[in-house]
Amino acid sequence: MEQATEKTRLSGRLVDYSNSKRRWKILTALLACFSLLLIAALTGATHILWQHGFFSHKKQRVSSCFDTKNVIDSQELQRRGELSPFSQLTREELESVADYLHSQSWLRGNASEQVAEEYLVGPLPNPSGMKIVETGARKTKIPFSLRPFSKYEFKAMNMHILPVILQKAGKLIKESYNATLCRLGDNCLRFSLTPVSSGFLEEGRRKVWLWFAYDVEFYILHPLDLQLLVDTTASNPEQWEIQRAFYSNTLFSSLDELVRQYSSGMINKTRTQFPKIPIEEQYSAVYMRGKPVPELDRPPPQQVQPSGPRYSLDGSLLQYMDWRFNLRISPTVGTQLFDVRYKDERVLYELSMQEIAVFYSAHSPSASMLYFADGAGLFGTRMRGMMPGSDCPVYGTLLDTLVYTSNEAGLKRLENSLCIFEHTPQTPLRRHRTYSMSGAFYTALDDHVLVVRMYIVIINYDYLFDFVFHNNGGIEIKASSTGFLRLACALVQVSALE
Repeated sequence: MEQATEKTRLSGRLVDYSNSKRRWKILTALLACFSLLLIAALTGATHILWQHGFFSHKKQRVSSCFDTKNVIDSQELQRRGELSPFSQLTREELESVADYLHSQSWLRGNASEQVAEEYLVGPLPNPSGMKIVETGARKTKIPFSLRPFSKYEFKAMNMHILPVILQKAGKLIKESYNATLCRLGDNCLRFSLTPVSSGFLEEGRRKVWLWFAYDVEFYILHPLDLQLLVDTTASNPEQWEIQRAFYSNTLFSSLDELVRQYSSGMINKTRTQFPKIPIEEQYSAVYMRGKPVPELDRPPPQQVQPSGPRYSLDGSLLQYMDWRFNLRISPTVGTQLFDVRYKDERVLYELSMQEIAVFYSAHSPSASMLYFADGAGLFGTRMRGMMPGSDCPVYGTLLDTLVYTSNEAGLKRLENSLCIFEHTPQTPLRRHRTYSMSGAFYTALDDHVLVVRMYIVIINYDYLFDFVFHNNGGIEIKASSTGFLRLACALVQVSALE
């Protein structure tokens, strides 16, 4: 069973439409050359930064503490010069590697003024210099407190804050939730963090609400009511401090005050039990339930591509019918489409995602702060693999992508994270049928579309984005959300007098 699953996964990485092995060998070779070029460019860019004294040690870990190190937060290609979206560039200019510089976002922890800055390194493929980005269009140097949220803070929270919580409130947690804070074992809690927007904080401060859930599948659907406000402003996590506590529908001035009132019986106490039913019966687990539909085991309709794809991918240049554009993956925004042309006329300079906003409301501090601007999580780094037949048609092209971000410990390959396919939506571009007594006729023009698809997975949500190209020159953008809802805790309390 394991061997069969592995074969399915590997064979889904690139589907051969036309049974022409030679064609896909060429495509694979081109992708391999592009990957080698990108890796060489990253290596050269890092060497330039080394020469300019950005590394304080011979071996630099991107996950090192920010208080003593400089960290490359993310890297991506950037076009050189101030290019107007309406400038009439030649094909050679658009496809030339020399027209790109390398953009790097740096977290400068060992500078005299701790900041997050953006640099340009280039030219590629053989970098020879670097400079800080200067533009009036946006900020390229921001306070260190406004740096992107990262896995580092989860690790630091686990190392420096959880032991304090367990020492002070271990009894409260055990009695309230029949569980404890642990990495392995039974009846464990897990934690997550909700950043507090800088709009709610005094200048220069950085804070998060730490909240807990039962460590079962899927933990998002098993939240608890214990939440703690942690000040993470200091670059040294040993200086982080717990400032407030929320428990049993009450906000406390500190964790010590919560423990004091709990121990003295001054407050109502939460009482819940760790889920003990089999995982197959858990409402939050992914198992089929109920009567299967359809009852008769008949396969659904399927689209086929009998003669192979009608689009071509040459490096980053994608061509389909009268459409032609360049595509790439940005760690910041995910899929980017450049120089989108229809019948050789440019209709778009760039097409990409910019932001996702999700609004929540519940009676707890962390839920009230869940006004996520999900772009802070870097869309491109959240792209995840797709399964042939479910996420991408079995005849579609699944491609791996490469992104660089400190959250992923540097350069990372995201398998099967980009899907390209053609399909027939069964809605004609136009049609007409006359109903007169004489001269009746019928006319219709079928529609066939090219789809470039990506999934972005952010904690509990899976966002599906389709860039759809119709043969009448129309472009359609589809966005949908699936996954799991974010829940708040429904309290089960006992009176302080009991």
